[in-house]
Amino acid sequence: MIASVEVMLTFILLSIGGYLLTRHILTLMSATQQVAAGNHDIQIPISSSDEIGMLASNFNVMTGQSMTVSLPCMCLNRPCL
Repeated sequence: MIASVEVMLTFILLSIGGYLLTRHILTLMSATQQVAAGNHDIQIPISSSDEIGMLASNFNVMTGQSMTVSLPCMCLNRPCL
């Protein structure tokens, strides 16, 4: 009886831990798919200062810079390099 409760508690805690670890990665993955589809003005909310937060911050800088490069090309009706 006690062993089954421990197994259930372990399963629940591992499920919660897995969700907390992967939710930011799923947000980043969704944003990269949007950029691949052509939406270059996407920004990711930064809610942490760990490696994933730094990755999200760099992603926001990257998409911001791609807009400053591609916007003049779109205004001139020519393809961007």
